[in-house]
Amino acid sequence: MVAGEGGAAAALDEAGRQFLAIVAARLNGYLTKRRQRSDADWRQRVFGALVSMTDDAVAVIDAEDFRFLEVNRAACRQLGYSEEELRALRSPAIQAEFDEDEMRRRTAEMQTGERKVSYRPST
Repeated sequence: MVAGEGGAAAALDEAGRQFLAIVAARLNGYLTKRRQRSDADWRQRVFGALVSMTDDAVAVIDAEDFRFLEVNRAACRQLGYSEEELRALRSPAIQAEFDEDEMRRRTAEMQTGERKVSYRPST
């Protein structure tokens, strides 16, 4: 840009500054989102590594259809299934303690806060 006194050059300078401000704001937004995704990916990898190393069975089950979404090695070992086999099953298929209706009732209570999730060590 050419610096000048007033006129078209000044208007072009102001338009250029506005354009650069818009580009900078969008770039900053993009970089912030990228950094947040990177942080979330890192936390997920660390959490996954910790869960995979524990001797306790850990499973994430879909609250709607009770499919196994995530399982760790200990869950596979303790239940006698591969990860792929467990992901193909629904929790009621291997749950002997209570039936699917009871699972739905307990899940609804957890979602509303009426029931707290508790840990029961296996014996």
